[in-house]
Amino acid sequence: MLVSSPGPRAAPKRELLADHVRALLAAGGYGNAAAVVGQRYSLPAGCGVLLQLGGEVVTDGDGLPRSILRCEVVLNGSDAHIGHAACWTVDKFIRACTGGDQFGLAMDVRLVLGSRVFLDDILAHGGDVFRHLRLLLADARTTALSLPVADEAAADSDGPALRIEARYAGDVAAGRSGFVDGRAAGSGRPIASAARPRMLRIAARRKLMIAAACDYLADQVLPDLARALRELIAREMASMRRPAPCAIRSKRHPASPPQAIFDAQDQPVDVAELAQTLPYEPPP
Repeated sequence: MLVSSPGPRAAPKRELLADHVRALLAAGGYGNAAAVVGQRYSLPAGCGVLLQLGGEVVTDGDGLPRSILRCEVVLNGSDAHIGHAACWTVDKFIRACTGGDQFGLAMDVRLVLGSRVFLDDILAHGGDVFRHLRLLLADARTTALSLPVADEAAADSDGPALRIEARYAGDVAAGRSGFVDGRAAGSGRPIASAARPRMLRIAARRKLMIAAACDYLADQVLPDLARALRELIAREMASMRRPAPCAIRSKRHPASPPQAIFDAQDQPVDVAELAQTLPYEPPP
């Protein structure tokens, strides 16, 4: 009796795991990430980014202004997730210079990992996500620099906050950038629109700080994250090509030509070279 041989099975998909996220945070200089445990979440399908900066400006011990950047990133798969999820809070402080003046940027980041986020999907759509975020940052920067200048002392006490929101599900991306009133920044209530008589004004120094923060996110944070993701996926792809240490090899036919003795998967994989072929790092 003849028995048909089964067709090739599809390679199993690799998920983005908590260990991967911790490695990405460490690679981006966020080694002080603290895990948040015991919380339940209701996460819609897909990933989301919420970013807000410029509404809180304080003076540090050196007398330099410090802008607070709050960011929430939700990574979730193609299905809604209700229940416990891995979460990390992380902060990072950098010093920057704009217009000849120094200032500090304090980043307060919250990252939530839902379920069933596949590295294959990140590889397929990651480039579009990064490009979309860069476009939102560029639009926000242009808008900030175009705002009328207000009195420095009056504006510093209650300045507007830049707010960026984006959602990603498969190959669909949606996002917006704009400003919210400093008094309503926590609730997300929008400021007076163009249809109202009140005109939004911003202090010159705050305007430059927001523009510099957008540049830092677009030119440093996103490329660093993209590079770390690319190297992570390259390592996972390389590990899938290597046979398991305990794998039992079938005996080859003596007539096999010498060049067929070694399979492609037996060859060493250059992870750095492989990472350069993954096409989702945003362009410079």
